[in-house]
Amino acid sequence: MPSSERAYPVRSGATPDRVATSDRVATVAEAPAGTPAQVVPAGEPPASTAAATSAGTATSAGTATSAVSAPTATAAVPTTATAGVTTTAAGGATAVEVTEAAGVAGVGGAAGAARVAEVAARPGLASAVAVLTRPDLAHVVDLVAWVEDGWLHVANADGASRLPVDDPDGPWEVLRGRDPVAVQDPMHGVPLAAALADPSPPAARNAYPFAGRRLLSMFADPTRSPDIAVVHTPRHYWPERGGHLGEHGSLDAGQSRAPFVLSGAGVTARGLLPRVARVIDVGPTLAALAGAAMPEAEGTAPDDLAGPGARHVVGLLWDGTNCNDLLDLTARGELPNVARLLARGVALTGGAVAEFPSVTLTNHTSAITGAGPGRHGILHNVYFDRATDRQVITNEAATWHVACDQLRDGVSTVFEAVTRSRPGAETACVNEPIDRGASYSTFGLVRALGVGPAAGDGGSDGGGSGGGMEDYLPAAEGDPHASAEWVTADPNYAWSTRVDALGLNQIIDLWAEGREPPALTWWNTTITDTGHHGGGPYSPEARAALADADRRLGVFLDLVERRGRADQTAILLTADHGFEAADPDCRGDWDVALHRAGVVFRDEGYGFIYLGLTGDDDPSTAATADPAGPAGAGNSGGAGNSGGIADPAYSRGETRSEEQARSEEQARRGDLATPDGPADQGGASDPGARPTATLPPQPSGT
Repeated sequence: MPSSERAYPVRSGATPDRVATSDRVATVAEAPAGTPAQVVPAGEPPASTAAATSAGTATSAGTATSAVSAPTATAAVPTTATAGVTTTAAGGATAVEVTEAAGVAGVGGAAGAARVAEVAARPGLASAVAVLTRPDLAHVVDLVAWVEDGWLHVANADGASRLPVDDPDGPWEVLRGRDPVAVQDPMHGVPLAAALADPSPPAARNAYPFAGRRLLSMFADPTRSPDIAVVHTPRHYWPERGGHLGEHGSLDAGQSRAPFVLSGAGVTARGLLPRVARVIDVGPTLAALAGAAMPEAEGTAPDDLAGPGARHVVGLLWDGTNCNDLLDLTARGELPNVARLLARGVALTGGAVAEFPSVTLTNHTSAITGAGPGRHGILHNVYFDRATDRQVITNEAATWHVACDQLRDGVSTVFEAVTRSRPGAETACVNEPIDRGASYSTFGLVRALGVGPAAGDGGSDGGGSGGGMEDYLPAAEGDPHASAEWVTADPNYAWSTRVDALGLNQIIDLWAEGREPPALTWWNTTITDTGHHGGGPYSPEARAALADADRRLGVFLDLVERRGRADQTAILLTADHGFEAADPDCRGDWDVALHRAGVVFRDEGYGFIYLGLTGDDDPSTAATADPAGPAGAGNSGGAGNSGGIADPAYSRGETRSEEQARSEEQARRGDLATPDGPADQGGASDPGARPTATLPPQPSGT
C-alpha cells in the first residue's frame, strides 16, 4: 500500500447482518449499544420489537413514506418525515423506515447524474441519515446533506428540507420541522461586534450562505464526492482527532468567511463596502486586473470595483484569516500595512464566502481556478476516489508537490489565464501547491530538486536527492517579523514562522532590484491559520499571527514603493476560510453512532461519508464508545507521521495513536504548520531557498 494510504486509515462501520436491497422498503431498528442494527424487509417487524404500524403518508413533494415500526406496541408515537426517511421515537429508542430507490436525476452533468444514481442505489443511506440526525448527536452534527432522487437534502435533529438539483438558487421545500438552512444571509455575524455577541451560534441562530450552490458543487464530482456530508457544529471540539480551539470546515457563515481586500492600480472603489464576494471570484478578479479572462470559471470579477490597468498583480492568501478581526484590527491601527492597502482600495465587510467544505486545499484550488470543488476535483484535503478505489491525500507534506495531478479536465488556473493573455510574462507561485502554469513555483523547485519531506530520509515522493526540507528553512528564533513569545510557546507557530520567512525570501528575490517583477505573483501565508487554530479567533495568538503577517506585508510594500512600482501594482488580499471558536465541553463523534447502527461506511476527512466501503480500523472497538463522550474513543482513525521534518510529538510524551490522530486531523482541517513538520495549508515547507542564499533558478518546464 502506498505510504499516503498507510498514513490515514479511515473510520469504517461494521457490516450489518442483513442489508436491504436498493429497490425495496426496509425497516431499521436501532440495535442495543455495541451491536449492529437489524435491517429487515418491509412488513417484517425487527426482532425483539412489536410492530405498531400506521398508514403510509406522502410528503408535500409526493415522496411516499411507509409504515413505521415502533419499539413497543403502545399508544401512537409522533413521527417526523423527510424524503425517503421516517423516524419514530419512543422511550429513548428509535425506529426508522427507509426507501432507497435507484434512478435519480443528475448533478454536475452526465457524469454527476450517474454518480447520483449510484448513491441512491446504495443501501444504508437512509439509516445513516436517521442516525446522524438523532437529537443525542445534535451538539456535534449541525446538519447532514445528501442527494437522492434528483433532490439535494439537508436535515438535522430539528428539521429537514430539500432543493431540486437543477435549481440551486431556487426555494427550499421544508419537509419537517425547521429548515436547517433557512437563513442564508452572507452578512450574518458582520461586523465583529455581531460575531462576538453570538459566537459559534447553533443552527437556529446561524446562517449558511449560498447553501444550495456550495453543497451541490461538493456532490458533483462523478467519482470523488461522498454519499453523505456531515457538517460539524461550530462549537464541536475534538482534540482526539486533532481538533483545536479554533476550527473551520463547516458550511456556516463564520467558518466560511474569508477577507476580500482590493488595492492599487485599477481599483476604483474606496473604503468599506457592506457586500460579499465568493472565494471562486478571486482568480477571475486577479485575471481581470491583469487584463486577462477566465471564461471557464464559475466565479466573476467585481467589475464595478476594479478593472484592467495593473502591470503587476499580486494575490495574497493569508490562510484562515478571520475577516471581522482583520478589518477591526486595521481600523484600530494594529495592522498598519493592511491599512496601507485600504488607503488605496476597498474591503468588502462580508468578505469572500468559501466553498464547502471550508478547508484549505479545496479553497486554495477554488481561488486559483475560479471553480467549485465539483468542477476542479479537489473535494477535500483527503477524500476517496471510487475510480481508483483509493484514498487521496492532497493536503499533506508528502503530496503537495503533486496536488495539481488531481485537477479535473476543463479547469484552468489564473497563471494559465494570464499567460494566455500576456505570452512571455512571468508568473510566480510562492508556497502554494496549486501552481499549474506558473513560470516560477516553490513546488516546481520541490519537483525539480527531489527534496524529501523529512531531513535525510530520502522521501518516498521526491527521491530525496535535494536533501530534506528543513535544510532550506530559516530559523524561527530571531526572526524580526515574528512574535517571539509565540515562537517559543507553540512549536506549530515556530514552524509556520520558518515557512513564512522562506516565503518572504522568495518574494524579495522575485521583486529584487534589477529584474522585472512578475506579471502575477501569488503568495501564500501560513502563520495566520496556525495562530487561529492554536488560540481560536480573536485570541492573543491569532492576533499575533496577523501582526506577523502584516509586518512581512510591510517589507513587500516598502520594496514595491522603493522600486517605484506602487502605481503599477494591484493587490488582492484574501484567505481560504474563516474561523470560529470550539467549546472544550462540546465533545462527541458521529462515527461511533454509525458503528453502533451497523452502517457500512468509511469517513474521510471526518465528515465525508462513503457508504458500502470499509477502512482499516476495528469497528468492534468503536462500537463500545460513547458517541456523546470524547471523540474517537476506542477508534483513533488516525494517521502515521506522514513525512514531517521532525517528530516533536514524541518529545512531548504522546502515544503513537495520539500523534496519528492529530496527523490525520491536520490534513483534514487544512493548516500548514504542524508539530510533525510542514502541515497542510497549501503553503509548503519549501525548498526554494536556503537561509542565507537566494533562490536557485528554476529549471525549465517545472
